[in-house]
Amino acid sequence: MSEENTEVKEEVKSTKKIDTYSYKGWLISDEFVKRTCAVFGYYMVGNLIISGVIFGTIVIIGLMVAGIAALFS
Repeated sequence: MSEENTEVKEEVKSTKKIDTYSYKGWLISDEFVKRTCAVFGYYMVGNLIISGVIFGTIVIIGLMVAGIAALFS
């Protein structure tokens, strides 16, 4: 009985796909869909960060202009 269990376990181990990379993140996955989702996610986060900086700069400049305009009126 135990010999059969070890044979089954060995068969399961041999049928598992061996990873071709050591890092387990999605960006360098063997699957195309995972890589696509990772790239899209990084794109979205980068876009949000850059947009936030630009929006914050515009708001600060707008407040400064409004403050200067209030002083002269």
